Amino acid sequence: MNTLPATKLLFLDTNALVKRFVDEPGHDVIMWLFSNNAVLEFSVHLMTSTNVRDEFGRTIAKMVAGRQISEGEARGVMARSRGYIGLENSGLRIVDTGPLPGFQRGDDTSLEELIKKHDLHECDRTDCAIMTSIVNYLRCFGGGSLPHVVTSDKDFSKVVKREGFGKINPEKITIDELKEYLISLG
Repeated sequence: MNTLPATKLLFLDTNALVKRFVDEPGHDVIMWLFSNNAVLEFSVHLMTSTNVRDEFGRTIAKMVAGRQISEGEARGVMARSRGYIGLENSGLRIVDTGPLPGFQRGDDTSLEELIKKHDLHECDRTDCAIMTSIVNYLRCFGGGSLPHVVTSDKDFSKVVKREGFGKINPEKITIDELKEYLISLG
């Protein structure tokens, strides 16, 4: 009998990753997800994509332009983020650095299919392309719990749910509620 809990595959989108470095709603939850406690006791495996890695800096720049954070804070965020995004021992694995692995369920989804299927806006093809990449990578994982996307983006959350994956909104859940939820996943 296997007594080990199922690995919880959690994909962080850009807004979730920003919360790791910027003190905004959901920051405490994201900080906990990066803790040894989350990894060792709850079998959390954090991942993201090259799109998120590449979009991260642009998002921080937009936050400066929108006066959400100062230029000094942005420099600090960018310096601290270098140790988390894409390093082998960072605790945040970038999953789409090579060809898609074999699908566990479903088929590859194209950008056009996702836009049509979920009535997404053509004007934001970059965000839709990121969604497509994430959906395709989540379909490849087996051997763990249902893959979840950690996001507070409402539109993206709808697509994630409709595609059959779980979502965790770090702005709408406490750490204790998240622990209970992770336990319920097996």
